[in-house]
Amino acid sequence: TRDWGTRMKNKRMGVRKGFPDYAICLKNKLLFVELKRIQKSIVSGEQLVWVEALNKIKGVSAKICLGANEAIKFVEEELKPLKTN
Repeated sequence: TRDWGTRMKNKRMGVRKGFPDYAICLKNKLLFVELKRIQKSIVSGEQLVWVEALNKIKGVSAKICLGANEAIKFVEEELKPLKTN
């Protein structure tokens, strides 16, 4: 955000640059989604670092998705193994 007051408030609350937009709790799994526009979106270095770090954790999947359809597909693919158990 460009607003200085909002930045300071976020910092006090523990918000960190690049952390994914959505956290989705599933049975025995945690998903993180960074949602971007399909066109003209820019992925920051911080976002790449967060996604890479989160994917190293057992039981966690993180992805940068271009548009809602890609995010929905990601979540549905992560749900498939859970439905068979």
